[in-house]
Amino acid sequence: MVSRSSGKILNVASVYSFSLFLSNPCTARAKRSCCLFSSSLQSELKGTGVSVTVFCPGVTQTEFRSRAGIPEKRKDSGMTAEAAAHIAYTETLRGKHIVVPGFLNRIFVFLAQLLPVGSMASVVRFINRRRGQSL
Repeated sequence: MVSRSSGKILNVASVYSFSLFLSNPCTARAKRSCCLFSSSLQSELKGTGVSVTVFCPGVTQTEFRSRAGIPEKRKDSGMTAEAAAHIAYTETLRGKHIVVPGFLNRIFVFLAQLLPVGSMASVVRFINRRRGQSL
């Protein structure tokens, strides 16, 4: 891509990469690492014609939870996988670096960056209880 002076890289993380994920802190840190790696790569590739997008969706309607045996009150919460994929694809083509789709997800990320870790943990616990998770 660098030799062609053209290319697009899309990495997928999560809104949880911006906060404490109570039920699986390893997942949150892995997602955070994806964001940091993407930012480092974007910086390294600046001026080469290659862009790096990191997509950070919130709740997405997939079969992941049911297959993992995780109960959920509302299966219709969040965006569809198709909508998420469309946004990721479109914003990658535009060359946007960090993509957080959805107003509530952007508020979540804003709060995660603003609030202390302990307060954000309470917010995550509240959200998860509303979704039917006992965390």
